[in-house]
Amino acid sequence: MKRAALITLAVACAATPAVGQTLKPLAEARLRWEHVDQGGLPDAADAVTVRLRTGLSLEAGRWSALAEAQGNLAIVGDYFDGVHPDARRPLIGDPQSIGLYRAQVQYRAPGITLTGGRQRLILEDERFVGAAAIRNNGQSFDAVRAEVAPIKGVKADIT
Repeated sequence: MKRAALITLAVACAATPAVGQTLKPLAEARLRWEHVDQGGLPDAADAVTVRLRTGLSLEAGRWSALAEAQGNLAIVGDYFDGVHPDARRPLIGDPQSIGLYRAQVQYRAPGITLTGGRQRLILEDERFVGAAAIRNNGQSFDAVRAEVAPIKGVKADIT
């Protein structure tokens, strides 16, 4: 009798489906041209830049993890980028760079989402905290965030 119960338990455990895992590649490219002709400076500025973002997203049940890198390449670099001085040209704030854009872990359950790590945050109209979508070098922030919706129509976003 005990043996039959153990076999039944073993079969039941083996038949339990595992939590599905989804590994998804992330890729994005954006070409941007900006021209600035500013009075008081002898030369105009032209910037043609390409932003590349690549990474991976892994989801398993209520948990997910994401890692994404960002690079900005200046194809035409006739501009002052804020890093390399060129006082003859106006500022266009997209210097060449490569860096970590996002690296976060997230837990989702009904009524709550918790996110920790380097993440894209957009608060209100992005005046003080935002991803700076107009620039090719996007901003991300190291933070812990809780999005809580205890009842329908009520939501709190705590960062």
